[in-house]
Amino acid sequence: MRNIAQNVIDKLDATDMEIVDYAIGQLSDAERSSLRTAFRNRPGKARLGYALEAAEDWQITVVLGATTAPYRSIGNVVGPQEEDEVFRGTLTASVTNERGALLPLASLPPADIGDGGRVRLDEEVAVWGRAADGVRLPYRGVQGTVAAVHPAGSSAGFHTLSERIGWGELVQIRCDILSSDAWFNMILATMTKAGILANHAEFERAGCTLAELTETDLAPRPELWPADLLHRTIMVQVQRDFTVPEDLRVILDIQTEVIPTPLVAETPP
Repeated sequence: MRNIAQNVIDKLDATDMEIVDYAIGQLSDAERSSLRTAFRNRPGKARLGYALEAAEDWQITVVLGATTAPYRSIGNVVGPQEEDEVFRGTLTASVTNERGALLPLASLPPADIGDGGRVRLDEEVAVWGRAADGVRLPYRGVQGTVAAVHPAGSSAGFHTLSERIGWGELVQIRCDILSSDAWFNMILATMTKAGILANHAEFERAGCTLAELTETDLAPRPELWPADLLHRTIMVQVQRDFTVPEDLRVILDIQTEVIPTPLVAETPP
């Protein structure tokens, strides 16, 4: 936001007062001369935070106004599930569609990817487990797929699942247009609003979405500044989202041990 404000100031300077002259063309010669003097002799700056040099007649200050997160939750899923391939093998023989079938591979999956997980065989997704004789498929056709016969030469993509979780928040950026002249304040405010709208892509490249733009009326500010400066505030509201990668644990098998409990005869009353 500060860079956009400074870019507006640079454009004012680069146009050699053409924009200023257009906005104040109906004023008297003395008033136009006063505005040109304020701009040429004591130019302002775009600042991050509240600060003012005594020699300046105008400036633009950019500060963080407020931050709200009405829907913040670290558990919100903000992206689709993705398959992250960890190993790819080739079948040396055909595989039936039966549960528990042996998966003949030219080379076994490395030990660092674990003893089980998910594998994609063409359009089928299956669960694999490391066995004494190689790799077997205890579950076939998972995740809405259908168990099928796969010929020799087919590829087997061993993968994990991941998705992104995060949260979003609304951020208000306060952009104060300060000047000692109401006409020049109007010029700065109008150009700053136009600069914000014209550079909406810059917000998107920074990970934000420009959501709302509001402007206050002109008001004096003698209390916060060393000079009786007029000010107009432009409130810029943007939405930004934060995401973090999160691995999903997949339940491969469940073993339930049933411990028999001997029956105890009730004692007669």
